[in-house]
Amino acid sequence: MTDGRRHPYSNRTKEIWSIYNEHPSLSNPAIAKIVGTTPNIVAGAITRGKVSGHCRHRPKTKATVLNSASITGGYIGQVLDALDVQQMQWLFDEAENCACLTAAEYIAELVLDAYEEATAVGASK
Repeated sequence: MTDGRRHPYSNRTKEIWSIYNEHPSLSNPAIAKIVGTTPNIVAGAITRGKVSGHCRHRPKTKATVLNSASITGGYIGQVLDALDVQQMQWLFDEAENCACLTAAEYIAELVLDAYEEATAVGASK
């Protein structure tokens, strides 16, 4: 299996691809331990495998989205610090009116509503 290359892929590379495709939850260090190599060798083989089509692209997860974002998730204290007294009072009143147990839960509801509106508008265009 050379795929137009001068040299065939090594058995180690093929083994890394196989493990990566069969066990998508394994990390590069875990695959490296199984194969008996370094995580950097595994990362390189997987990158080449993705380019050549031998390795599947893993589906996005919350962790991969967070890790690849150029910003951090932050924390609820940053949201509360950005509000003045009236805005904070409104937030807590609205959260209680919606039977939310926390301000964070209410903010999540606001984000979910905004997301639904944004995707509905995008779908109708």
